[in-house]
Amino acid sequence: MKTTYRDREKVGNQFHPNPVLDNIYRRRGVSSLKDISYPMANMIKPNFKGMEDAVSVIVESLKKDDRIMVVADYDCDGATSCAIAVEGLRMLGFSDVRFMVPDRFTMGYGLSPAVVDFLEPHKPDLVVTVDNGISAFEGCEAVKNLSHPTKLVVTDHHLGGESNPTADAIVNPNQKDCPFPSKALAGCGMIFYTLLSINSKLKEENWYSLNNKTEPDLKKLIDLLALGTVADVVPLDYNNRIFVWHGINRIRKGLARPGIQALADISKVDLNNITSTDFGFALGPRINSAGRLEDMTIGINCLLAETYEEAMTYAQELEDLNIRRKELTAEISHDAYKQLDLPEDMKEHGLCVFGEDFNEGVIGIVASRLKENYHRPVIVFTRAEDGSFKGSGRSVDGVHLRDVLIDVDRRTEGRILMKFGGHAMAAGMSLRSELFEEFKTVFDEEVKKYLPSIEPAIDTDGILESEYLNLETAYLIENSGPWGQHFQKPLFRGDFVITERRVVGGRHLKMKVRPVSGGFPIDAICFFCLDSEDALMPENTVIRMAYELSINKFRGNETLQLMVKDFDVNTQIIN
Repeated sequence: MKTTYRDREKVGNQFHPNPVLDNIYRRRGVSSLKDISYPMANMIKPNFKGMEDAVSVIVESLKKDDRIMVVADYDCDGATSCAIAVEGLRMLGFSDVRFMVPDRFTMGYGLSPAVVDFLEPHKPDLVVTVDNGISAFEGCEAVKNLSHPTKLVVTDHHLGGESNPTADAIVNPNQKDCPFPSKALAGCGMIFYTLLSINSKLKEENWYSLNNKTEPDLKKLIDLLALGTVADVVPLDYNNRIFVWHGINRIRKGLARPGIQALADISKVDLNNITSTDFGFALGPRINSAGRLEDMTIGINCLLAETYEEAMTYAQELEDLNIRRKELTAEISHDAYKQLDLPEDMKEHGLCVFGEDFNEGVIGIVASRLKENYHRPVIVFTRAEDGSFKGSGRSVDGVHLRDVLIDVDRRTEGRILMKFGGHAMAAGMSLRSELFEEFKTVFDEEVKKYLPSIEPAIDTDGILESEYLNLETAYLIENSGPWGQHFQKPLFRGDFVITERRVVGGRHLKMKVRPVSGGFPIDAICFFCLDSEDALMPENTVIRMAYELSINKFRGNETLQLMVKDFDVNTQIIN
């Protein structure tokens, strides 16, 4: 199946003095320099539904010196949200702030009844959820039935239903009738806004002066906010770009917390030149490995560590888990690909894979890999302890995965899906195992309504002229972000001649390529591409490829390297 390259449309007239950046920004809907300037003063004001109630409950708890328990999610957004909540509440004056993260294998996701059972002996006065809770109807009800009177504040960003669970306050930009204009906040963004609102209330009441305290600098939390926002792959709208830009610059100035320093060192990331890509592909996966295979407490402790030595101990644990995670992902991916070893004219629009012994912690990563390979939504399932099938899905642009699951649930009148949740690009679910085949059929049919064509297509920034194929342009792009979901890192297309090629690491193709239009050979690498027949092409073959500019740093030397995302000999181009 051949890939179509679509050049993104440009918006407005030229506004940036650099022609390469002008091309890139206008293809992302940016039409003025103001849209790529990120002062903190431009962040959206916190006009959330429920925020006044949340602030009132939390401030009341502060005045009573209540015991606080933060209940987090077990991914990187959950870990950064938890660290922001714990450190931020302590900065605001709380003396007893603790946290817990559910064991994904025994407690399930979020504020479940099992989590509330765990909370009982701790007797918290206030429970604050971060990155979860909007769908926790049973868990929220269980909090109200604790033997010790307990208040509950839910902070979340996931999509809920028509109604909300019972809580003393709920803040979520995606809840019904919330006026906050950006629906792209991650969980860490939601708790950050909550802390800012609490701080504003305390200043309004003259709390700091009356209690001989100094107002805390909550901007110290913005390195965590940037990391969590990128790692959760939420759209980098203007508001989120403000957070990420300031987080990156804080780190580059040498102000990163010990946990981020340790994670950067162990993943060989240069803190002086850290980028949003490093958050998504180096630091984030290492934190996520704890929640996928062990206990996210390791990741949170790393982020909360007060010394570099303490943080490095946790970072090494995360590195070991990440190595295990990679091994498991490779094994399961191999089995999953064999199940989908279908002919070129495969017609399924939504793909489902099941493995009896697939590790629940990595099926989401496998789904993401399959989605990238087959260019359509994919759900990977494994068997849960109760015999049901537990799945993790990833989607493509144009197919809102949670909406598809709602359609499936309505169509099957609730017979198949036991529970589900998530957002546009990712979702989790449990279903009755005996109805798996029916689910596959209905899921495929519902996806088809949103994705009429399954021909793979890649959006690019067009051709980059040979004069700009250099290290200077690579640095310019790297420092002009932040890049991320819905504000994608620049991807160019072009025709090249392969002058050298060799296999590295058993699965990757290392090449030297020369632009057909003229110029010198350039290093290029294509990861995980050896399943493609085109990877066997001889030298001197002309290929058409989509690529990113990157900087290869090796033994103190820096050279330009093209990160090849797709290549073919018969690719169609749509201008």
